Amino acid sequence: MIRPWDQADEELAEVQADWQAALKELLADWGPVAAAQKRSLVKQIRAAIDADDIEALAALSVDTGDAEDTLTLALQDLAASAAQQMADTAENQGVTVDPGVVDPDTLGTYSATAAGLLAAGLAIAAGQEALRRATPGRTGDEVADEVAAHLASLSDAYLTAQLGGALSAAQNQGRFATLVIAPVATYVASEANDGNTCDACEAEDGTEFATLDEAMSVYGCGGYPDCAGGPRCRGTVVAQWDQPQEES
Repeated sequence: MIRPWDQADEELAEVQADWQAALKELLADWGPVAAAQKRSLVKQIRAAIDADDIEALAALSVDTGDAEDTLTLALQDLAASAAQQMADTAENQGVTVDPGVVDPDTLGTYSATAAGLLAAGLAIAAGQEALRRATPGRTGDEVADEVAAHLASLSDAYLTAQLGGALSAAQNQGRFATLVIAPVATYVASEANDGNTCDACEAEDGTEFATLDEAMSVYGCGGYPDCAGGPRCRGTVVAQWDQPQEES
């Protein structure tokens, strides 16, 4: 895999370490949030079966307030860290720039959308399992208990991928927030942090963008859009300033 500049290896190792730490903490914080959502779904299923209202299984929903708050805080923290990290990278190349600031409304909107999609997916999984279990004569408790066991058995791979993708988006937005106010540099795609690089990302790695806007149009919402791994992509953009910033 191409590395645009030797200095980028150390920078990207730090980027990856920060992301991994943020994901680990977010997953831990998400545990109580998901548990509360599952309890709510099980309660709704019990009531629907006891009321002989099978159609209600298609309308299951959960509150996403705590999920949004938890995700927003994680995204804000990583975006700020990434913005500072990019400022430090510039400083190491002789360019002084303050860390940029990602619009909190943008992160809040992203969090609300991601949390809503995760909640909808959980509700669908619960409703589908309840419908499968709701044979004639079964009680709400019987079906609800089996759905609860099913939800508890679900792999966390999907959740990890989605939360990791959200963090990647926030991290890249933080990096770009600093680049937007920094002197013009050379911007190059890097897929160095992808554990298993797909063909599309392999081909994109090392691509030099004509402008920052072009780079942001590709990586502004997270990893490479054409990545076979979807939200698992860890692609980003590295910057090289050819000349140190002149002191005034």
